[in-house]
Amino acid sequence: MANPIVLPDGYTLEDCLNILRSPKPNETEMKKCIDAGVRLSVEECNDMCVPGKIVNGYVFNTCMQHHGIIFYKYIVDRIFSTKKKYVNGKNVNVLPFNPSFEIKYRYGLMGNDILGFTDARGVIANMRGNRFTQVYIVRIYDHSQVFMYDMHEYTANMFDLAFNHPISTESLIHNLNENDILSMSELVLKEIINHIDPAKMNKKVCIKIISCSTYSSFEIKNPIIISALEKFVKSLKPKNLLKLISVCSFCLYYLPKEIFTETFCRWILEYAYKNMDIKNKDVLKVKCIYIGRTLNKRMVENKTTYSEKFIMECITKYKLSIDLLPASSVTLEIFTELCKYKHIIGHVYADARFEQFITKEACIKNIKSKRVSFNTIPHKFKTQDLYALQNKCKIDKFCEYMKLDNIIIGSGDGIYFQDDDILLDTHSDVDDAFKIYI
Repeated sequence: MANPIVLPDGYTLEDCLNILRSPKPNETEMKKCIDAGVRLSVEECNDMCVPGKIVNGYVFNTCMQHHGIIFYKYIVDRIFSTKKKYVNGKNVNVLPFNPSFEIKYRYGLMGNDILGFTDARGVIANMRGNRFTQVYIVRIYDHSQVFMYDMHEYTANMFDLAFNHPISTESLIHNLNENDILSMSELVLKEIINHIDPAKMNKKVCIKIISCSTYSSFEIKNPIIISALEKFVKSLKPKNLLKLISVCSFCLYYLPKEIFTETFCRWILEYAYKNMDIKNKDVLKVKCIYIGRTLNKRMVENKTTYSEKFIMECITKYKLSIDLLPASSVTLEIFTELCKYKHIIGHVYADARFEQFITKEACIKNIKSKRVSFNTIPHKFKTQDLYALQNKCKIDKFCEYMKLDNIIIGSGDGIYFQDDDILLDTHSDVDDAFKIYI
């Protein structure tokens, strides 16, 4: 039950409400009205707290406390540190309070203004590239003036700073709530992931972490976090696991290695690709590549013996790596079969295990057909004649496309027209680039 309002002498209710709404309140008048029990609704305070607008501390606190937001001040450790400008307790900006977006972006106000502050998300976002290990809690007075640059950057004409009680950034990260974690970008989340409170690792947070394209289990050092991710993925029903894999291929990293049997891997390859509800074929192709790479890595780690037929299907049909082939499977027949596929032959030629089956004639044939490059053939076949042949093939293709008869092409990007029909030495170094006349 709300406390009854006993208005101060000489004040009406409307007087007090206007005082509580004022962007530049009188401290004494505001205290009298608040002590009397006059309040603004949370909804009204929320409507007033918008970027680009000055509000008083009472309105600001009412709005932010409703959302459970705590405010902090961090100090970047630079040569010309502003740390000496602060005191424990009340800090006041003696300059006229006239903030704006224009001033911020023109003069970098948030970097220099001694009374700029932020919330937990703002601290975390600024950890990347800045050197600070501690933050300080900020309390806004009811009669302060506050300006919001955005939802995570603020400045005030005065605030109370707990300068004698610093908080480590690790502690701040540990105390982040679910909404803070879910709102983090991938790059920021990567910075803080090992300090997240394991108790916050619910379904939504696990999916958030697993869905980040920059992650693998090896970039997460906290074993408790890894264990929570593993437990979540293992708890999924097959149908839900399939849905998650189609969106977040990295979830495969958090399944036990023993589960990657031939049956399970075939199930992923056959059904995960088909059941992805994506209309954009390019997006589908990219997702298939990510799933393939992740599955490929787990299969290699598992050391399980897969049938030769299944491995060949993985490589030729699903474009997994030839690293899946065990040494015992590297035969002339396998080499011949793999060389039939344009997307594989380059990798085959670059793999030392297949070098025994490669001939000079095959190198010439495949370079002419542009199925392999000079860089991928075995070292013993790398002659200047073969290099010149590759360049000539490239030039022939370019001439055909551009309908040109006579050009010069450098080893870089430069292309030059040539009137005469002289064939120069293709191995000569002209202006630091091999050039060939056609």
